Formats: sequence, C-alpha cells, structure tokens
Amino acid sequence: MLWKMTVPSMKMLQWDSLKSCNHSAEPRYKPKMNSAFCLERATTLVGMKVLPQNRDIVALQSTQKKIELFNCSKMRENNADLSCRRLPDCGLIGLPSAGKGLMSFNRLRPCQLLASDVGGNICIWTIRNQEEARSVVTAETTILASQTMGVRDLSWHPLHISLFATVGDSRKLCLWDMRSLGDHKPALVEEVHDAAATCIAFNRFNEVLINTASEDKTIKVWDLRCMKKPFYAIRTSTSEINKMKYSNYMESVFATSCNESVFIWDLSQIKLTDDSSPVEHEPLFVHGGHMGKVTDFSWLFCDRHYPLSMCSISEDGPIQMWQLNSYAFLPARKVDRVDGLQQFKPLKEVQSSNAAAAAAVKRSKATKLQRNAAASK
Repeated sequence: MLWKMTVPSMKMLQWDSLKSCNHSAEPRYKPKMNSAFCLERATTLVGMKVLPQNRDIVALQSTQKKIELFNCSKMRENNADLSCRRLPDCGLIGLPSAGKGLMSFNRLRPCQLLASDVGGNICIWTIRNQEEARSVVTAETTILASQTMGVRDLSWHPLHISLFATVGDSRKLCLWDMRSLGDHKPALVEEVHDAAATCIAFNRFNEVLINTASEDKTIKVWDLRCMKKPFYAIRTSTSEINKMKYSNYMESVFATSCNESVFIWDLSQIKLTDDSSPVEHEPLFVHGGHMGKVTDFSWLFCDRHYPLSMCSISEDGPIQMWQLNSYAFLPARKVDRVDGLQQFKPLKEVQSSNAAAAAAVKRSKATKLQRNAAASK
C-alpha cells in the first residue's frame, strides 16, 4: 500500500537547544500522517523506487516478474476511486524470475531503470515520454546471472550517466559501462571481501570513491582508479549490513543499517589503512529507536540546512524521522560551533561565502586607508 505522509518542516521539528540536552524533553511538533490515496496489489511488494526527476512516478516490484509504474498525481486527481485496484500506467517486463526489491533509477538520464531478480539477472529499461498509458515496455538490455555472478545490491553512478555497479555472493564488485554492454561483460571486476558482499554506495561528491559492505562485518572504501587495497577498512561489531547510503550534503558522512539500528559514520574521523586488514572503529552515532529490523532509510534531501536528518523504517511498521544534534557532531571535527556551521553547506556555497567575506575585509581596509589619508590632509 502506498501512503502520503505530511510532516512539519525540519525547522519546526527542531528542539530547543536547551531542551535537547534533557532526555525527558518532548518535541514541540509531532508529525501527522494522512493517506491521500491508497493502492493495494494482489501480490507481495518487495521494493519501491521513486523517479528522481518526477517524484510522482513510482516503480513497484513484487514477487512477480513484472515491474509496475504508477503516476501518483493521477491518483490524487481521482480521490473518489477508493477501490485500490488501479491498473499500472506502465508495465516493465523482461526479468526471467521474480523480483527481490533491487531497483535503481538513473539520476542523470530520466526514466532509466535498473533492476534485478532473485536469480541474479539484470534488466535495464528506458521509458520514453511518448509511451502510451497502460503500455508494456520490454527491457532494452538483459544481463543473465552467468555474467553478473550473483546480485545482492546494485546502483547507478550518481556522477557518470553510463556507469552502474553490482555486488553479490561472488564477493566481487562489478562495474558496468552502458557503452560497452554488447558482450555483457563488466568493465571492472575485483574481489573486495572475504565473504558475500551485501551492499554498495557511491560517493555523491567524489566520482572515484565507492563503499562496499559484506557478511564478514566489514565496510571498505575503494578508489576505482586503484583497486589493489581499500582507502578505509572498517570492522563493525554488529552483524551483516543490509543498507548503506552516503549523505546528500556531506562528502565524508555515510549511514548503514543493521538489525534494529542505524549507524552514522564519518570518514574524516577514520585513519587511512596501511594495508587491507580491517580495523574496528566506533561510529559517529547510533540510532537505536526501532524495535524491529530496519529495512530501509533515507537521508533528507530537500533541505541542505539539516544535512544530518533522516527517515528510517523497520519491518514491524513504524516510520521514524530524526536528526543528529549538530552541536554533538561539531566537536568531533574539532571546530567551534560558529565556524563549524560552514561544514553543513555545499562546497560551492562555502567557497562563495568565504570569497564574499574576504571581499568585505578588503573593502573595509580600503575604506579605513581612505579615511586615514583624508585625515592626514
């Protein structure tokens, strides 16, 4: 079932700085949830993805082979239809077996979807604007499991339009290039762990950095230009990691989920590895508010002033929206609270603000010199 959640802005949800230190403090605003529309499917849903270029377009993957696309704006326009039996606006076919919830939209090429099934096969679709309603789109590219070596996670590169990566039970990281998929072979294959790899995450700011996690309870950060050894090798004290995502606004910060907790890591607080052996490190923060296993989470993407805000959901149903106290985060970077606010801004904004400040200082000095010269005359 699809739900529309309405919550106050993060500014309204932010606690008073004095009350935030009190464990008994209650938030001044509580989120309200209402269903603008509902949609039920006859089969079990295993995954959902939202089109980045149009957040009204939703892709649903179930235990069937077919992936369904819905335009949620049409559902809101027809609120009188509460039958929950709406037909999909578009169907994507081509997967040889049932879906397992692994899907990824290309952020650089609109309406291009990458998906995998339980057998490890991969399909790629490009949905054209001229596709008619209720149409069926066949996969333009299909890579069989014999070439993928098993798939546990997949992702498009956020900075390169033609690249995507997969990891799986083979313990290998495969980097694929759409420009050379004629022979259905990856452009790069490297063994990255001693056990099955469970998830991957591209860095949104650095095009050559990619994270991998494994059943051996390790997280590794790699440079795609040199895969001989990882930049960072972190050994965790928890069980295997099922999700991993980089922050939308902070280059060195990423989050992982495991069991009932969400962990936030900061690479700036971790030393580079001299060899490939993992070293145990403490996470920057652990959110343990869930009672059930965390199935997914998402960084807040619409407000750069709250870069450490997140929404997470567990298998028992509750959805939690929370943020890490910025004042608790800043001392770890050994900066004061005022100067540290620039750490939460995009790099271009920081550079522009620094340039503006330097220009203001120069103007002030020039004005002072002119006044002194006038006074001396």
